[in-house]
Amino acid sequence: VVIDQIKEALAAWDREGHRIGVVQVPLLIEAGMTELFDVIVVAITTPEMQVNRLTERGLTVDEARARLRSQLPGSARLPFADLTTINKGSLELLKEQTAILYDKLKDLGPGEKEGETTTFSG
Repeated sequence: VVIDQIKEALAAWDREGHRIGVVQVPLLIEAGMTELFDVIVVAITTPEMQVNRLTERGLTVDEARARLRSQLPGSARLPFADLTTINKGSLELLKEQTAILYDKLKDLGPGEKEGETTTFSG
C-alpha cells in the first residue's frame, strides 16, 4: 500500500511539472524501492545519535536499538547513494547542508543522476 501511494504521489508531481520532490523512506533499500527515484540521498549519522533521536521521540533505548538492527547500517546504504549528507552536527548545520543539497538537485536535469557520489559533511 505504501509503495502504491508513493508511486501515485510521484506520478502526480510529474503531471504537475514539479522538478524536485522529496520522499523520506527509512527502508528504501531494504524494500527494493530504489528504482522509483531518479536520485537517492543517503543521510549518515552515528548509531549513538540515531538512538538518542529515537529516544527523544519516545522509544526506549532497547526499542531504538531493535529498530536500528532491522535497518541496513549507513555504510551498506552508501553504494546506493547519488548524494550523501553526514548529519553529525547541529540543526543549523543540517539546514545549511539541506540548502546546498537543494541547489545541487536543482542543477540536475530531469532523470539525470550524478556521475559520482557527492558528500556534504558536518
